[in-house]
Amino acid sequence: IKTGINIIIAGVGTGKTSLWINRDKELKNDVLNAGMMKSTIITEPYNAILNTKFGVGGYQCPIYKGSMHLSWNSLDKGLCAANYKKLVELGNKDEIDWDKIDYIVCDESHLLTKEYFRSDDLIQMIEFLKLASKNVPVVLMTGTPSDEMDIFENINTIYIDKPDKRHI
Repeated sequence: IKTGINIIIAGVGTGKTSLWINRDKELKNDVLNAGMMKSTIITEPYNAILNTKFGVGGYQCPIYKGSMHLSWNSLDKGLCAANYKKLVELGNKDEIDWDKIDYIVCDESHLLTKEYFRSDDLIQMIEFLKLASKNVPVVLMTGTPSDEMDIFENINTIYIDKPDKRHI
């Protein structure tokens, strides 16, 4: 994964989110390098997804949503989660300190062009991701790619094919 736009395309249940959670755990357990950790911001389109993956019962990491204050200086090291709107608010701050960011991960990226009722927010999100990709690796994640190849240029595509072991 390199600076620019990257997309991970993998089916439901293949571990796209687990990849970032496991990376966070490993980095935090690395006593020698834990102090040098940067932030990895994983964004979800809805608060319900944030709460399920990163709230009670999920992987415990800071969640930024709603009226919570978020600034470049207040970002936690390691994995933190935000909804799309909160990330755009952070992107609208005057000075962006890219040195504090390791990755920006946009989960459910296929929704970036599919929700007309909040298209203003999504257009701002797309523009922020384009700006961010000039400075840090931006990773789009989806099981159902849609318009990502049309709205972003020079995408590094990563396919993951893993059998689904869930018992549904």
